[in-house]
Amino acid sequence: MMRYLFILISMFSMTSGNSLAQGFDWQYDHRLPSNYPVIFVGINAEYGIVFHQGDFNFLENEIPCCRFGNGDGNNSNIGISLEYWYDSKISFQLTASVNNVTGSFSANSSDTIRGGSMKTQYNFESSVNYLAISPGIKYRLFSKLFAAFDLRMAIRYNSSAEHSERRISDNVPFESRIIANGKIGALSPLILVPQIRFGYDVPLFRGIYISPYISAAYTLNDVIDADKWKQLNLQFGFSLLTGLISK
Repeated sequence: MMRYLFILISMFSMTSGNSLAQGFDWQYDHRLPSNYPVIFVGINAEYGIVFHQGDFNFLENEIPCCRFGNGDGNNSNIGISLEYWYDSKISFQLTASVNNVTGSFSANSSDTIRGGSMKTQYNFESSVNYLAISPGIKYRLFSKLFAAFDLRMAIRYNSSAEHSERRISDNVPFESRIIANGKIGALSPLILVPQIRFGYDVPLFRGIYISPYISAAYTLNDVIDADKWKQLNLQFGFSLLTGLISK
């Protein structure tokens, strides 16, 4: 009798382990064991705010005019993700994405003239596009709540900038102007951005799940080659994944 009871418990444990693969109940019935996915593929998207921490020079006609400091902007990503579940708590991920980062900066300037000073504000609007590869690891904390770490390696493939100046004091002879020959230092071709994420895995259908999350990221190297320009990203994102290969 004890022998048959031990066999039944062992069989139930085996089927339960399969049915709760990745913490999801992929099986319809414990009496009908089936394979469960270990490799998933799907989409990943993120959007958030960027806090730019800068101290870089601005030149007009090769003449230094001022230095831009901190700014703000937005960050958006969309890409394709591949995920391999090592066991029920740990998975490895690889994401290829297109990344866009915008920035808005301003700096005040004052020129001494006869009878006082002429005050203006310089403005810099930037948009930088990257192609990124992000390997990462995800760990289930409890239930379906997870923490994850990624390292985004982003290669710049396009950028645009607009420089302008507007008056502050009344004695400036213009309201505002576009500075066609303004420039900053050369942008770095590659930036490294470690990111930490916290989220929750939600099963939608058999073999398909969605993972909404929040994340924080900070650039390891400067966005500009010769001066300081770091970025702190706070984002909301999600992954939508479907089983590709089962075990």
